[in-house]
Amino acid sequence: MTETCGFVFAATGDTYTRLAQKSARSVAQFHPDIAIDLYTDQDISDPVFSHIHSLSEVTKRPRMYALVNSRFEKSIYLDADTLMVAPVDDVFMLLDRFDLAIAQDQWQNSPLGYTCTDPDVPAAFPQYNAGVMGVRNSEGTRGFISEWDRKFRESGASKDQPLLRELLYKTDLKLATLPAAYNLLDLKAARAWSSHHLPPRIIHHYFLHFENSGGAFLYDTLEELLGKRFHRHLQSLLSADRQLHNLPEDSSELPAFIDKYPGAKLPDPFGTTIGHRLTNWIKRRF
Repeated sequence: MTETCGFVFAATGDTYTRLAQKSARSVAQFHPDIAIDLYTDQDISDPVFSHIHSLSEVTKRPRMYALVNSRFEKSIYLDADTLMVAPVDDVFMLLDRFDLAIAQDQWQNSPLGYTCTDPDVPAAFPQYNAGVMGVRNSEGTRGFISEWDRKFRESGASKDQPLLRELLYKTDLKLATLPAAYNLLDLKAARAWSSHHLPPRIIHHYFLHFENSGGAFLYDTLEELLGKRFHRHLQSLLSADRQLHNLPEDSSELPAFIDKYPGAKLPDPFGTTIGHRLTNWIKRRF
């Protein structure tokens, strides 16, 4: 049975599945009446999910299988290492007019963010981050995602987003580009956001993956990830968001975090060996 709207997670292995459970709880906090489905290879039971689907095949990128097989007319797919901090039901509204809704990658020029095998794709066409995707269920979108999956498998590549960029450039599907706030990857850049900026809806960060020697996540809450002061600043920005609240035109403006706390730093699980440990983590993951 097809339902109108729903959130979709896909995770393999214990760590990513536990991350998906934590992310799903952040979704349920803002959307308690919208179904959340999980596709996983783990044998779990969790009431935060409306349905838990067994993955018939374990792949490096199970998001494609989940989206092709989603039971929803309009799906919002989320990577496991995301935390929702504000409602995103307006993305479902976009899918009334668009086939796909994806945010531009804020690290397009990084080694992990930018790779292109097709010289016909101009640099002016953005890289998109597939960690948050709105997808309208149709023959066209299912075919598009299946083609993305097929080319990714055949390529032997470690990253699926460069192929996504090339396919999006060539597709006739209608694409809506989400603001960075709907898939915030760059927390350092967000420290420069004042109340003139659209505050985050979804935070997406690889620090959420890290575990201590006992298997517990280093950052269990959003406050731990952001630090107390940045977390308070984020809550203030959300309170000042004119898209979320009916605020008067003369409501007070908030400065950027770096203007208020110029010396403040974000939490750093790497300490003084950030380069070495980050390089090793990337090698293990990719």
